[in-house]
Amino acid sequence: NLYRLGCMNVIVIAGDGRRLPRGAPFDRVLVDAPCSGEGNYRRQEGRSSTPTPRFTAYVTGLQEALLRRAIELTRPGGTIVYSTCTYAPEENEAVLDRVLRDAPVTMEDIPLQIPHAPGVLDWQGQHFHREVARAWRVYPHHLDSGGLFMARLRRQGAGQQSCSDAEPQLTTPPNGWSPIP
Repeated sequence: NLYRLGCMNVIVIAGDGRRLPRGAPFDRVLVDAPCSGEGNYRRQEGRSSTPTPRFTAYVTGLQEALLRRAIELTRPGGTIVYSTCTYAPEENEAVLDRVLRDAPVTMEDIPLQIPHAPGVLDWQGQHFHREVARAWRVYPHHLDSGGLFMARLRRQGAGQQSCSDAEPQLTTPPNGWSPIP
């Protein structure tokens, strides 16, 4: 679909995102993380299974690893979007909370005019980093759709451009990638 629509500046890779090779940094990375899928409840005709503690431990570890790798692969000043189709705070705000404590990123507002609820700051006795409130929880009643969670992060580091509503642009092409013919 990307190529059909003429989006020639996008690279689609099938593989384990935790093992993507280092090289040229990306301007933008989408982490559409595997999850328990609670936001698909309507599509599943009201049937949903309760994740086991073992599944939750596995999937939250995977989500965090994917997000951390995305941060490593994003150039300073670049954007990372973390999204899931679940409401589970342990898969959303808790993952962000752990990453925000030591990764070179900051949370940013999402500049869209869409109904949503903010990320939760407290859940089952846990208190999350105050910045997770900038994340979005889209519930079915907001858009007559499935549900989702998303957060926008900005990679910090040397050579970072100032944060603004506009996406920063590279002035020179990154090393390591050749133009797509």
